[in-house]
Amino acid sequence: MKLYAMVSIDGGQASQVAYNDPSPQNTMQWYKSPTLSDGTHTVSITRIAGTAVDYMVVTAGLMTPLSGQTLIVDDADSAISYSGTWSNTGGRYAINGDSSVEFYPYGNGVHRTSAVGSSMTFQFTGAISVFTLLMLYRVEN
Repeated sequence: MKLYAMVSIDGGQASQVAYNDPSPQNTMQWYKSPTLSDGTHTVSITRIAGTAVDYMVVTAGLMTPLSGQTLIVDDADSAISYSGTWSNTGGRYAINGDSSVEFYPYGNGVHRTSAVGSSMTFQFTGAISVFTLLMLYRVEN
């Protein structure tokens, strides 16, 4: 199954990002920005239906105090702005419903949407990658 999202940086033209479900289903990177000039940037992601966002990885820009360091930004970070209809679910997950392969997502939760028009926006300084969790089943405690 192919999944799609639209990604725009700094209000520029949105690009479609397409990716296949990995096999086995797990965490995968589904977007990595091009090399960006030093400065503050904003990434906007729309049409994320069917995907759960777990975390983002930012390589800090050279003109920041954290120059070149890699930072993990959890999906629950208050710096991420969500609009539309999203759910934030936590707990244990199983890959493809197989309870022998259980794990907790980074920060113990993910944001999901299947609503048309939902989007997320994040401002950062440096380069960015977005990671997601695919085809997961929440395991009831």
